[in-house]
Amino acid sequence: MIYLPLLFPDGRLLSHRWLPVAVVPGIATLGAVVLGALADTLVLDPVVETTHYTMDNPIGIEELAQVEDLPIFGVMNVLLVVGVVGAAASVVVRFRRSQGVERRQMKWF
Repeated sequence: MIYLPLLFPDGRLLSHRWLPVAVVPGIATLGAVVLGALADTLVLDPVVETTHYTMDNPIGIEELAQVEDLPIFGVMNVLLVVGVVGAAASVVVRFRRSQGVERRQMKWF
């Protein structure tokens, strides 16, 4: 959701100044994954509301709540929103700078 518009169509960032827009959401995602892996219990089927299958995590930290219940989850969400807004801005800037074939690819996108 972030990297496709940020890197379309040539697979490169617009310039080195766009690197924080690419790195910040990656750090937020990595933080959510690591905190989720360290939870005390793992929820195996969170989609179904009626049944929750849980499993004790052998490497989990006892007092660590689920990722969604931690205060840092709001910070991670803000970082992801910054990444989404930055990716949308990247598409606009790239479209304004493009010419020829790249312009046609951007119109398709």
